[in-house]
Amino acid sequence: MARQDITKNIIKHHGRYHLRKMLHGEHHLVDLHTMSLRTAKARARAEWRDILNREANGGIAKPKAYRAVPTLGEVAKAYLAAPVGPKAATRRHNLYCLRRLPVDVLGITHAAADKMRVDEVATVDLLSAWIEQRKATPPKLSRQDAATRAPHEMSKPGRLTPYDLNTVLISIEGAIKHARGVFSERSLHKEFGCLRDFNIPELGGFMSMPLPEYEARIYRPPSPEEIGRVIEALPALEEKSPAVFVAILLGIGLGLRRGEIQHARWSMIEWVDGIPVLVIGATHDWHGTKGKHERRVEIAPSVYRKLIEHKGNETFIVPDARGGDASVRPPDNRPRFQGRTKKRAALATGKTSPDSYRKSTSGTWGLACDCGRWLKSIGWTRRQKLHEMRKYFGAIVCTEAGIYAAKELLGHQDIKTTRDSYAGLVERVQFTGALDSALKLKAKGKGPVRIKRIK
Repeated sequence: MARQDITKNIIKHHGRYHLRKMLHGEHHLVDLHTMSLRTAKARARAEWRDILNREANGGIAKPKAYRAVPTLGEVAKAYLAAPVGPKAATRRHNLYCLRRLPVDVLGITHAAADKMRVDEVATVDLLSAWIEQRKATPPKLSRQDAATRAPHEMSKPGRLTPYDLNTVLISIEGAIKHARGVFSERSLHKEFGCLRDFNIPELGGFMSMPLPEYEARIYRPPSPEEIGRVIEALPALEEKSPAVFVAILLGIGLGLRRGEIQHARWSMIEWVDGIPVLVIGATHDWHGTKGKHERRVEIAPSVYRKLIEHKGNETFIVPDARGGDASVRPPDNRPRFQGRTKKRAALATGKTSPDSYRKSTSGTWGLACDCGRWLKSIGWTRRQKLHEMRKYFGAIVCTEAGIYAAKELLGHQDIKTTRDSYAGLVERVQFTGALDSALKLKAKGKGPVRIKRIK
């Protein structure tokens, strides 16, 4: 078979790149799961090499000799080595959630779970037993929550408070969705999926079992006193630590997530009719925001002036220097910014952490940790710290401009996410007077209209 230019077969479909392939007389699109053309070319070459190898060994139409039902370890190995699919971190987390089913219910180790067959792990009975076990197990509480709860508000095994039970149900839903991600449609594709060499049995019951229902958490914005402490303490923070000040400003003024704050660049700012607009989306060196949903957020003039005053470099909006908020660690304690290699770990030695977020391997985690520590120092008692600034921004937009405007500015992929969080903040609209004036219906005679109650 003659060598072809694979880049000609890469097309963009619904915002992501796909590989176009003619198979058995029909066109097929292989999702490369990326918005970066550079990454798409690399994944397409790997997939194309695999296609050529199979054609050289007898053609892709040749029936395969499937092996027996694989073990969970064999599936995990193929799932991690697949050229297409979710990111590596997402795949590892999906496998971890799948292994938790036999580990928690049967009380075995992860190594023993890898030796089990797939049809023994992905079963309705095992999933049901795991759900019931989780419902009877109290969730782990933070030190702050444990200290503020009264004895009668603490959950016990088998007797969970309504709030803790709802928390457990939310975590159960997320874990099951991740476990099912291992057997998603893109992983089980007949020709291009990572499980094509295995004889996977029917998993319809495991994939379609209804998830437990829970009550959506209605967001309760901080009181004027709580948010007032933050506003009053910002001038002192601006002098002490510009990086933390800019991070708080991006959260409360633009509604950015932690990762978006860390990767926000000056090149993302566009000018539209003299107004600065921050375009949050994928770039050549960043895979993009959560959900790959690009959005445009208008920057308020007061916020933009402060960002310009603290411009520390030509690339990132958050300054490099950590300022006075640099963590001082005693020599006998383990440094927080410990590197993953010996060369990077050398930056974390000594009594102080690195003086720049760009030099540390923690990145976003270090910046968010310093923001949370500052909020706690001024009397912030809420569980969420930096992310709470984003939610407060969403509450302001929702009350002033509506749920749909909040959905676009927050970058939610589904309107249900915005509705479940902020629906309680939207006041009842008084439309009756506007309706009367629009219809211009007048009653016969003089005097106001009186409506009789129907018994």
